[in-house]
Amino acid sequence: MNAQRLNHSSESSQPTNARGTIWFLGLTLLTLGLNMLIGILVIMDASPSASEAVHLAGAISFMLIVAAGLIPQLIAPARNVAAFQLALIAGIALMATAAIVGDPDNHGGQYSPFDITYLIFFAPLLLLAALHPARRDLLKAGRLRSPLLLIATIIAVPLFVYGANQGLIQRNSWPPSSDPHHNSHWFVMAELAFAIPLAAGVAGLGSRGWQVVSWTVPATLTALGTVSVLFPNAPSSLGTGWGVLAIVAAIIFLVFRRGERSR
Repeated sequence: MNAQRLNHSSESSQPTNARGTIWFLGLTLLTLGLNMLIGILVIMDASPSASEAVHLAGAISFMLIVAAGLIPQLIAPARNVAAFQLALIAGIALMATAAIVGDPDNHGGQYSPFDITYLIFFAPLLLLAALHPARRDLLKAGRLRSPLLLIATIIAVPLFVYGANQGLIQRNSWPPSSDPHHNSHWFVMAELAFAIPLAAGVAGLGSRGWQVVSWTVPATLTALGTVSVLFPNAPSSLGTGWGVLAIVAAIIFLVFRRGERSR
């Protein structure tokens, strides 16, 4: 009798777990698409020219961060806690940028403090966190990687300043007649600038799957630095000097990342 009850319990729980998995996968795909939407819009709007080179590289880099955070959740979410933390910080970067930019429907200088439309991008991330198989570990640190945390702190200062500046440019670019390429070009650059140091910090926290997160930092820093050196006069370019420093920071991060992996 007990065996029959166990078998019945096991059989009845399988559809529930299956439904839970389907819901989680579906919501992950939806969240992935929503959070990549701004980058996709920039790529579609920007012309393949030197004047848009930095914006194109920035959009692709931010989409890379989002993808690196959410795609592993489709495969093994419990083993990729750090990747989901990366997705969360991408959402936080988006919300921070939205707070700087203000309300795009207020064309007279965007004095409104916040556009609640951007919650559409962030709310699914919070729901995913509540449904995550390893949700108890999402706010916990693993084995701390002090060198990576140090680099995150150092690069945060110039990148946060740059990100705030890009957000203010986007804020003041309305109405569209004052900026023919107004479709979130500077918005996505601000997102990227906020996300890179936060991603380095997530790698430094050393949660499960931190290696997946750690390679996004040098990749995006190198892309931003290289395109800034090649196109120093393009909108949103870091310039030659800061571009070189971004590449150097990426190399240093790679060196310390390899050392931490060896440990």
